[in-house]
Amino acid sequence: MRVQTRILQRCESPNIAKLYDVFEKDATLNIVMEYAPFGDLWSLLSRQGVISERSASALANELLTALNYLHTVQRVVHWYYPPSHLFCSDVKLENVVLGKDHVTKLIDFGSAVELHEAEQFLNVGEIRGTLMYLAPECWNGIYSPASDIWAAGILLCFILFMTVPFNCATREAQRAKMRAVEEMHDKFFLNRVYYYILII
Repeated sequence: MRVQTRILQRCESPNIAKLYDVFEKDATLNIVMEYAPFGDLWSLLSRQGVISERSASALANELLTALNYLHTVQRVVHWYYPPSHLFCSDVKLENVVLGKDHVTKLIDFGSAVELHEAEQFLNVGEIRGTLMYLAPECWNGIYSPASDIWAAGILLCFILFMTVPFNCATREAQRAKMRAVEEMHDKFFLNRVYYYILII
C-alpha cells in the first residue's frame, strides 16, 4: 500500500487516477482517490457488452498514453516493487476506470515495479499477476514495460470481442497453449529465413 501511495503521489497524468489524501485510522491505511463515476471496464462490459471500435480506439489511446508516461517519465511497470522507474504488470479490466467525460484512467499500483536507470527488465524468479494477461516472459518470472503492453493488448482484445486469446482453467493449460503459439511462430520465422536464404 505504501509503495502504491508513493508512486501515485508523484504521478501527474490525465490518464492516471489522482491521489488526494492518505491517512491512517484504526491501524488501517486509507487512500482517497479521484472519483470515477462510470466505474471500471469490467463493470461497464458486464452491463453493456462489447463497445464500439471508435470507443475502443479512444480507450486504447488513453491507456497507452498512461503506460507511456509510467514507462518513460516515471519508469514504473504497473506490477511489483523497488526504486527508480515504473512498469505496471497488473493492467487488466478491473484496474482501468472511466472518469469524468469517460476519460480512461489507470488505477491500483499495489503491484507496480520501479526500474533503476540501467534496468530494462526485472527478474523476480516467480510468476505474479493475473493469468490471462501474462506476457510470455512473465512465465519465467521476468517483467518489463513490454509486459504492460502485452497486457494492454489482451485487454483491448477482450473489450472488442469479449474473449481473450489465452484463457484456460489452469496455469499449466495456459502455459501449454502459449508454448504452442511460440513454437508455431518460431517455425514460421525459421521458414521465412530459409526462404530468404534460398532466394538470395
